[in-house]
Amino acid sequence: RQAEWMDAGIELVKAENAVADGIESVKNALNPVMGEPKIHFSSKCKDLIREFGSYREKNGKPLKENDHAMDEVRYFVMWKISQREETGFFAGSIRDLSPD
Repeated sequence: RQAEWMDAGIELVKAENAVADGIESVKNALNPVMGEPKIHFSSKCKDLIREFGSYREKNGKPLKENDHAMDEVRYFVMWKISQREETGFFAGSIRDLSPD
């Protein structure tokens, strides 16, 4: 399966799966100690906004349920944002993909 992606010219990068570090990186990207946020989300990112609102911890660890969009943000932040100090990113869609 990986070969199919590579044959299509898509570079695969192994995800950084450290959940606690990733959550901390997302927090820092959204609300840095200094400077502007490094990532912004469109109001059209309804699943992500819902997941942010339902985020819970138990015994200091995140509850891993209904968190696919949160995982995607965590992977993205660890891959693209926490590695550098450059400009931020805006997540959204060119066209409205939300159901009516």
